[in-house]
Amino acid sequence: MARLSAKAYPWKGVNYWRLDGETVERYKARVKREEQEDDIAWEELIEKTVALPDGEILGALVTYPVADGFAAYVVIQEEPLTLQWIPFGDMYQADHRLIKGTDRRDVLTDISARKMLHKVFNKKEEA
Repeated sequence: MARLSAKAYPWKGVNYWRLDGETVERYKARVKREEQEDDIAWEELIEKTVALPDGEILGALVTYPVADGFAAYVVIQEEPLTLQWIPFGDMYQADHRLIKGTDRRDVLTDISARKMLHKVFNKKEEA
């Protein structure tokens, strides 16, 4: 049975709403830069998860399907299992009942699936 951390994961994210008197060109350039930084940070989380030794869950990325996207969390403590919400993308959050019902086996299944997908979609790089 998992718990949810009261604090969100420190995620910079993309601020589409901040204008601060920017010109359209400066706004577009800033948003593009922030999106690239966001993508890099997301890929780093995936890489960290894929690199975890078998049976290890601390620091793992866990996602839950929500609406037309997903809610993202990271494991910050094993006992008791504690997840920290990542305000990524559309900033979806999973229903608290789903979080509460998550156990170590669910996290290991998510990690295993992520490792398999990573292996399939990164074969060119390994060859």
